[in-house]
Amino acid sequence: MFSKGKQKVVTAVSNLATNVDIILGKTSNLKGELNGVGVARIDGRFEGNVTVDGDLMVGPDGLLTAEIRVTNATVSGKIKGNIYAQGKVELLSTAFIIGDISAKSIIIEEGAVFNGRSQISCSEGESIEG
Repeated sequence: MFSKGKQKVVTAVSNLATNVDIILGKTSNLKGELNGVGVARIDGRFEGNVTVDGDLMVGPDGLLTAEIRVTNATVSGKIKGNIYAQGKVELLSTAFIIGDISAKSIIIEEGAVFNGRSQISCSEGESIEG
């Protein structure tokens, strides 16, 4: 039997894979700093700091122990560490996150595991007073 939810995750992550500038493949293991501009996709293991002026995709096999600073993030793998996004963080149903998330928008699909604190950041010029 095929799981409808799992197929949705694979399709969603595959659709995002066009025009990828940085790729860490499934069998890769990297420790250190990942800095770049554009779209980064991690399907392997990474430990360290990730700073991308653009979007980060973590595939279903991705395993990160990292401090992450990006524009947007779409996660279907595992992350132990904090995520700071200027825009949106989307946790797909297979995501497993231990750490805090700070972003303008956070979307968590049913089935995703998120153990941490979340903070929705305001747009420039926005305040609670209006």
